[in-house]
Amino acid sequence: MSLFVFGALFAFISFVSELQHVGINNYGALQALLFVTLNLPQLLYQVFPSAMLLGGLLSLGALASTSELIVMRAAGISIMRITGSVLKAGVLLIAIVVLLGEFLAPVAISMAKTMRAEALEGRVLTGDRTGLWSKYGDNFVYIGTVLPDVKLRDVVIYELDEQQTLKKTTFAEQAHYEDGLWHLKNVSSSEINKQGIKTAFNEYETWPAMVSTDLFNVLNLEPEDMSASELWQYSLYLDENELDSDSFWLAFWVKVFTPLTSVGMLMISVPLVLTSSSRSGGAGQRIMVGVMIGVAFYVLNRVVNQMGIIHGIRETMRVFRDNLTKVSANVYDPNLVEADTMFRNDEKKLFFPSAESRFSKGVKYLEHYVEALHADPPTSRPLNKRIIELIKVFEAWTDLLGDGHANLYREKERDGSPVRSWKTDNHFYVAQGYAHVMFYVMQAVQREYGEDLKGSVEFLFDEVLDALGKAHALKPLVILDGSPAGLFANHRWILDSYISEARDKMFSIQEELEK
Repeated sequence: MSLFVFGALFAFISFVSELQHVGINNYGALQALLFVTLNLPQLLYQVFPSAMLLGGLLSLGALASTSELIVMRAAGISIMRITGSVLKAGVLLIAIVVLLGEFLAPVAISMAKTMRAEALEGRVLTGDRTGLWSKYGDNFVYIGTVLPDVKLRDVVIYELDEQQTLKKTTFAEQAHYEDGLWHLKNVSSSEINKQGIKTAFNEYETWPAMVSTDLFNVLNLEPEDMSASELWQYSLYLDENELDSDSFWLAFWVKVFTPLTSVGMLMISVPLVLTSSSRSGGAGQRIMVGVMIGVAFYVLNRVVNQMGIIHGIRETMRVFRDNLTKVSANVYDPNLVEADTMFRNDEKKLFFPSAESRFSKGVKYLEHYVEALHADPPTSRPLNKRIIELIKVFEAWTDLLGDGHANLYREKERDGSPVRSWKTDNHFYVAQGYAHVMFYVMQAVQREYGEDLKGSVEFLFDEVLDALGKAHALKPLVILDGSPAGLFANHRWILDSYISEARDKMFSIQEELEK
């Protein structure tokens, strides 16, 4: 019942948000409803822990309101036995939902996104995210896998002549879109003519047109849309190819721990009912308590791990707007101003406006900034390449890493109380978020300022990137907080060693740049 209520609520919200796209090409209200329906299995999987809590409160609360729990206790049935009975029913539901999330949800979402892409873009796609066919000009393109940031795997291009006869096939292991071109890697081609078949291999090739990038705005591989087995395979693939895999690993562990958190949420409902008097409040009170705890869990479970990334982006965005793209009394770049404003939204705000909607708009403004850089003539403000302004970036970063170091190394809170386990997780993931942002932005800085970073500065850049890379790649199954002489690791202190090393080297970079 509670799962149905949560599902209906989220489905309604999703349908309302889809109405803004109704009327675009072939995308109507029926397509929007079908899209939301196909997304429903994934929605149910995401809200299942919260639904388990609410369901436990309602079912046990119904027994408590009629004094049946009191009769059970008087008959000699222990609390452990009552809890065991609740868990037996819960485990069966968990097994069903795990099968739903592992097998049905990924397939349904793939169908939903393909249908939506066809309707919005007005062209026919055959297949799904792990096998997509598209026609572009006289070419037929097969895409094995769609990855984030317009990256593709296992691409096959079939070129036809005017008589619709196959004249050439091209296979590329990887492809990505950058600066208006498709960049193909490890390319094998076979050209067919009257003399026979001519084969060739090139490590890199560029194509001016292959697949419309507009398709990837609606047909993209999101980590939460994948099954646990797919997440495991893709995370390993991304690590092997030195691509950003953090969001995939995070989604993988969320998938793995969702059944366990569902058991935990069900366990919470037992003491909440048994310790309250049946006369102290009815079902309304229990529903309110369950909804509040469930919503808090749902939000925090998805926000805490991203806090550090959000703060890191904010500070980097501020310096990018104020220093790296602004010279003297020139006005600020309008897209960067809007992006910075969006990223300043309270990350804990759920509505009016929600943090997610603001951050999404911030990303859109950054995309507009990049597009305007490539316009003819460019309308965005480029990097001024002044070393004195680059120093401002490292000043902001060292401040952030200093804050992360203070939280990672502390043994007591400011009020003298010990650092609790949930605080340990918070401190770890926030500091790791800082490292994550700096690791990728610093690679971009190194590429843009490469000509000015010679000698010791270039060496220090590599040292900082090595430390930040190790920090952002830490993926412990459970964040442990062991003592120095204890048996268990202290992941906070392990992360702090990398954070502190990166911070010290950044201070050295500042000193070298100031010379």
